[in-house]
Amino acid sequence: MCLQKSRPDLLPALYTGYPYHRLSEHPPGENEITEYNVPVFSQCNGDISIRYLRFNIFAAAFARGKKVPAKLREAVDYLGELAISPVFCWTTLLEESDMVFFNNYLCLHSRTAFEDNDDPKKKRLMYRVWLECENFRAMRLNLPFILKVAVGGEG
Repeated sequence: MCLQKSRPDLLPALYTGYPYHRLSEHPPGENEITEYNVPVFSQCNGDISIRYLRFNIFAAAFARGKKVPAKLREAVDYLGELAISPVFCWTTLLEESDMVFFNNYLCLHSRTAFEDNDDPKKKRLMYRVWLECENFRAMRLNLPFILKVAVGGEG
């Protein structure tokens, strides 16, 4: 099941994107909502990248007093269904000391609910790390905030 084959009518909305709410993760002096559309899919040098943060799209629309365009809403709803489909979804149980790395521009990831330990010494500990890679995949250059964060710059 491929999006290009199953629902090609949704691809223009996903490649056009929508402004993102940066949820207080924006550089000083810049707006919380991007002044440009952030596409869900982008293509550069033959590589297709994905940046799917549904909440950021809808938060930007709400903050601007607007509605997400109907075709984009339909597209992200369908993409969300595909993302949790057993056809595309890999599930694993992480144990103590396990470590996982994801490239946010190649795959989608999330976690299921969990019960944390009441003992402060046994609580879940998670670090969010941005790695800078010399041969990072090419990105569309008109996405300044995403590019800065992705390659380890300010942000």
